[in-house]
Amino acid sequence: MRFAKVPNPLGPIAVSGLVLTLAAAASVQANWQGQEVDKDGVTHVMNPAIGMSEDRTLGQKLLWEVTADEQEVLIGRVAEIVADDEGNSYVLDNQLSEVHVFSPEGEYIRSIGREGEGPGEFRMPMNMFLLKDGSVGVVQMSPGKLAMMDKEGTPLGDLELPVGEGGSPPMLLNAGSGGDNIVVQLTEHGFDGTTVRTKNSLLSLARDGSVLGAYFTDETEQKMESSGGGISITMDSSAMGEWSAGPNGTVFRSPHRNQYLIEQFAADGTLERIIEREFESRKRTEEELEEIRKQNESMRERFGGGPSRPAETTNRDIAELHPRADGSLWVLTSYGDNDNPENTMGVFDVFDPQGRYEGQVTVPAQYDPDDDRLFLRGNRLYIVRNGLDAMRSGGGGMMIVVGPGGGEEDDDDEPAELSIECYELTN
Repeated sequence: MRFAKVPNPLGPIAVSGLVLTLAAAASVQANWQGQEVDKDGVTHVMNPAIGMSEDRTLGQKLLWEVTADEQEVLIGRVAEIVADDEGNSYVLDNQLSEVHVFSPEGEYIRSIGREGEGPGEFRMPMNMFLLKDGSVGVVQMSPGKLAMMDKEGTPLGDLELPVGEGGSPPMLLNAGSGGDNIVVQLTEHGFDGTTVRTKNSLLSLARDGSVLGAYFTDETEQKMESSGGGISITMDSSAMGEWSAGPNGTVFRSPHRNQYLIEQFAADGTLERIIEREFESRKRTEEELEEIRKQNESMRERFGGGPSRPAETTNRDIAELHPRADGSLWVLTSYGDNDNPENTMGVFDVFDPQGRYEGQVTVPAQYDPDDDRLFLRGNRLYIVRNGLDAMRSGGGGMMIVVGPGGGEEDDDDEPAELSIECYELTN
C-alpha cells in the first residue's frame, strides 16, 4: 500500500472554476467500445480495459499550510478532513474529540464538539461528514452514536440508530452523506452459548433516524474460541465491501474482493446500475505476503485467538471509491494503489455519470508513505505530515499559538510535529 486508507464518506466537494473530467465532448464519448446490457431489470455497463480518452496527470496548487508556528490549536490525531461549499476545512481529531475548522486561507476559526456523552459530544470519533445544509455528523463507533452539530458547534441532537434484536445500540463503523439522506454502516452481535451471531448492514436513514432503504445486509455465525483464559471472536466486515456516498443521495458499493463490479444505488436502496470493467487481479509479491504474515502473527500474539488466516495472494481489485460532484466516479484499483509512480498518491480509473470508462488520472503528491497521511476530498488533497506517526504513537500532536508570545510544544514524548497542507488539484 502506498498511502493510508482513508474512507471517503462525504464524496464530492464543489470547487469553483475546476471540472476534473477526462471526456467532456460527445466526440470523445463516441469512442466508447463497451455495451449496456439489461439483466433482471438492472442496467449493466460493461466496460473494456481501454478508456475513451488519453490518460492524464493532474497538477496541484498549494492553498495553505498549517504548521506548529502558525495557528492557535492543539491537534492530536487526524482521523478525517472534509470541506464545505465555502472552502472551509473541518479536521476531526480523534485524540482530543474535537473538530477544528479552518478558513479557505488556512486560518484557524474555531473548534467544535467535545469529549463526553451528551449532545454534540463523543469519544474516540472514527469519522465525520457534512450534510447538504452544512451540519456536521461525527461517528462514534462503540457504543454506536452519530452526534450532529451545526457548523458553529451547536448540538442538533444525536441521530437515533436502529436498535438490534438485543435492544442495545449497534456498533457504528462508518457513516456518510452526499444528499439529504444519511448512510450508516452498522454491526450487531448476539450471543447464544458458544455461538456469536453477527449482522452487518448498510442502511439509508432520514434525519429522524427512520430507515429509507437497505443497500446490504449479511448475517453470519461463528464459534467463540478460548484464548488465554478468555473468549475471542473474529470481527470481519469485509463482506460489506468498499462503499461511498455520492451526490443526490446515491451510494456506490464494490461488493466483491476479486471482481471489478460496482453497484450504484438510489437513496431509497434501489439498485440503479452496475458498472463493470475488464480487469486482472493484482498478485501480491513475496515481500508483501511476508509482511502481511508478520502483521497477522503480531495481532494474534497481542490479542489472542486461533491460528492466523492465510494471507490472500491477491489484492482487493477496488481499494477506494470517490464519487464526485459532477456525477463522475473515480476508482482506486489495486494497481493504482500499489504500483503508482513516485511522488503520486495513486492512479484512478475515471467513469462518467453513465458509468462509461473514460481513462485514468494520476494524482500527484510528494509525501512519505511511512509517516504521512493523505485525504483526497473532491478537488482538494490534504497531506498530514507525520499523521501516521501520530496514529502509531497513540498520541502526540502540536500546540500552536497565534499572536504575541509565540508558541510552545506541550508533549513529554516529543513526537514528530504535525503539519497539514491543503492543495487544489488542477488540469
